[in-house]
Amino acid sequence: MWSLWYDFKQGVLGSKSWIPKLVALNILIYLLFIIAEITAKATGSYNLYNYLYSILAMPANPSEFIFKPWTIITYSFVHVNLWHLIFNMLALYWFGKIFELFLMYRYTLRLYVIGAVSGGLIFLVAYNLLPALSTHATLIGASASVMAFLLADTTISPRYPLHLLFLGRVELRFVALAFIILDILFLGFSNTGGHLAHLGGAFAGFMFVKWLKRPTHKSYVPIRFKRKKKPKKAPVDEEIDRILDKIRQEGIGSLTDKERRLLDEYSKRIARGNEN
Repeated sequence: MWSLWYDFKQGVLGSKSWIPKLVALNILIYLLFIIAEITAKATGSYNLYNYLYSILAMPANPSEFIFKPWTIITYSFVHVNLWHLIFNMLALYWFGKIFELFLMYRYTLRLYVIGAVSGGLIFLVAYNLLPALSTHATLIGASASVMAFLLADTTISPRYPLHLLFLGRVELRFVALAFIILDILFLGFSNTGGHLAHLGGAFAGFMFVKWLKRPTHKSYVPIRFKRKKKPKKAPVDEEIDRILDKIRQEGIGSLTDKERRLLDEYSKRIARGNEN
């Protein structure tokens, strides 16, 4: 038991990365719903389950939402289906880690929230402007935030290689395009609100990176954008460039242990420099 707590403390709470923390919070809230459901079946009362859902899920009805504005963020941590949770958490981990590879840890939580808010706003507006959609709907799931990370990653490095089961090596831009096309195709069939939120999150991820790369933004930009301003590079910088080029061409799985350590040490040094 102590070993599990130590591993959790070191790997999640002790990590500078926000991705393990976000995944852990999503899983924790899912477990709360499982406990509430078990309680409901044992007692015959769904009061606890319904209460949790009502205060965390985002309603499409403005008259309800105005009294629960926090749900535009909390909905992104709610999953009541195990497969929905598994798929979203795996995607969040993969795309989130790629995001942090280029931008470190500073913007991870911000992008997660921005993706959720953007997806929630699209959901709210669409369900109140389109007559075919009912305002009795609710929105849950981290998919909008996941799509924000996917499009942010694609905007930074569209040719970043992913090694997918049965498909082999696929560039990130094609994965993003496939997700967007599927969301558009399924808009009129099922889970319309979810697909609208996905597209809202995707737009937020794209715009977020464009905002970071604008010339007037001085506080922090991806490593590759930032170092181009330096006329001369130290040997360590040149080695980091070589490692990043290798990642873009062959994927992060191609790195040796030495290259991983060097990249991690460099990322921590950059992060400390931006905190000062």
